[in-house]
Parts: sequence; structure tokens; C-alpha cells
Amino acid sequence: MDIVISHIAALQVIRQPYFPRYLATAELCPSALPAHLPSPAELKEAHKTCGQLAGIEGDLGLLISSKKGTHACAGARPHVYSGTVPPGALVQLAPGIRCVSPLFLPLLVISKLTEVEMLMLLAELMGLYSVANGEKQGLVQRDTPMATPEGYRAFLNAAGRPMWSAKLERLIGMAPVRAASPPEAQLYLRATARFARGGYGLAGAILNDEVELTELAGAVPATKKRKPDLLVSPVHKDTSVRGACIDYMGSEWHTSADAIKNDAIRRNELLAAGYIPFEIFKDQFADIDYMDGLMRSVREAAGLPARRIGRARAKKERSAREELWARLSSVDVRAWTSREELR
Repeated sequence: MDIVISHIAALQVIRQPYFPRYLATAELCPSALPAHLPSPAELKEAHKTCGQLAGIEGDLGLLISSKKGTHACAGARPHVYSGTVPPGALVQLAPGIRCVSPLFLPLLVISKLTEVEMLMLLAELMGLYSVANGEKQGLVQRDTPMATPEGYRAFLNAAGRPMWSAKLERLIGMAPVRAASPPEAQLYLRATARFARGGYGLAGAILNDEVELTELAGAVPATKKRKPDLLVSPVHKDTSVRGACIDYMGSEWHTSADAIKNDAIRRNELLAAGYIPFEIFKDQFADIDYMDGLMRSVREAAGLPARRIGRARAKKERSAREELWARLSSVDVRAWTSREELR
């Protein structure tokens, strides 16, 4: 039996809480693809012996190296990839069963997803979360990303720059890194996109970057590390302001009495250290006028110059911001698993 799980079935495997443990041996996993699909009996055995496939409904996407290897196989959706498959492209799940890795998956689905959907997929693979139905908040939190921009670029070069490489590399340069949730990824994309593309032009913003703060309580205050959702460093280094930061407060984690208290402590520590903290809630996040005002304040706090543009350009950029938000908010990352064209 030689089976390689691909496409949306692979994403469902990648999203599982313990998947990163398999990544440690990805470079040692054989990268040659099977030449043909498994038999129905082999596919049935794979479902029985590989616990990672439990709960995946519908046809399994399976990757093979040649169209000649396709045949009728109930429960399988064949995909052919005849290019170079470098080390790190596949991950061993069980004897005879491999899965495409987070490095390989975007290249296989880029033709099926819109640009904004691809950015949200890359945000998840390069982020500190995975979407997972049934888990608290619908997410699995990760300590480290499963992929990095540098890793993707090295992978594309090792793969011989196959079709879609140029577009994928461009999107990798735009995608959020170290986002801890889909809203954080959306916040980054809206903040950093060019004005003409519906963003606010904060190209230097960083997600979840550690800053060292001093606790305000105690005779001998200790230091601690905080991670603002989005941090914008000041333009002028000689200013007393160390940066402007935005935290997305859309989760129920921020509504309990303890959470409200902890948020206030955190906010005071940031202020005392020279940071200017901003917070935004879900309803405000969907309000273009509010976002415009918030981002103007963030730009001012970071020392960025006020923009002077004509009425026609302002109207055009406003339409672009509305369009970007409409496209981002329409992406349903949980619904991908039921889309037939992604199987």
C-alpha cells in the first residue's frame, strides 16, 4: 500500500491538534509519489489503520505521479502531479500512508481558491492556529507556525519553480505570519495592504511580536513579555513612543470579569512602557468608518504623515476598502471541507 493524502483531506489532517509532531520527520519522508491509485481494499484498510483519516467525509484526495495510474476507486479523488517533489513535501502518517505537507499543499490548491482565500490559507499554515470544529473557540492554538515564508521560497526553488510559483510567492509576501486567529489575519491584511488595494498602508506592521514590559505592582517589579496582536513601530526612533498596537477583542475570552481585569493590567503596562494601545471589537471591525478613524489614529501615533488626497481618489480608496472587507468577511475557512472542487 502506497497512498498520499492530498487537497482538502490533507488540510483536514494538517488541522488536527497533534499534526506538528509528524513534521519533525518530514525531511526524511520519501518524496516519490505513487504511480497509481490504491485498490478499493487498500483504501478501506487505510481508513481502518490510520486514525488521522477518521471523521473525514466524502472522497479522499489522493496524489499520484501519472494519469495512467488512475482507475475507478470508490472513495478516492485522484490528482496528478508530475513535477519534482522535493524533500519536505510529504509527511508519513502510518506505514504506507503519507500526506502532503503544509509546504506542498498551497501549490496544489492555488488554482482552486481565490486570492483572498489563498491568503487566509497561508495565514493558517504560517500562523499560531488551525481551524478545528469541536475545539474551544473552533481553533487549535500552535506554539510555532508549521511553515514560514523562507521555507516556502526554498521549497518552490527545490521543486524547480513549477506552475503557479510566481503567484504563490507573491501571495506569501502579502500573507500574515504568526496570526493567532482568522480575525487577526484579517486585521493584518487590512492594515498592511496598499491603499489602492483596500488597505491602510501599514507595511511594517508585525503580528504577535514579543515586547518586554515591567509589571506595575510590587516593590521590585518584574518584567514580562506581552504579544500585541498587531504592532506598528514608530517612524522616528528618537520619539518617546515605542509603537502603536492594536488588539482584536472579538473573543468571549475578553468578556469575563477576570479577562476584563487582565486586559486593563496589560493596557496599563503597555502605556507605561511607551506603547499606545488600541482595541477593536467585532462590531467595530465591520464598520468601515470606525476602521478609517482607528487607522488614522494608529498612523498618527506611529509618526506617519497625514495623507492629503483628492476627493476622487478618496472615493476610489473607500470603495476598495469596502470591497476588501467584503471579500475577507465572505471567506468561510470551515466550509472548505465540503467544497467538491477542493476534494
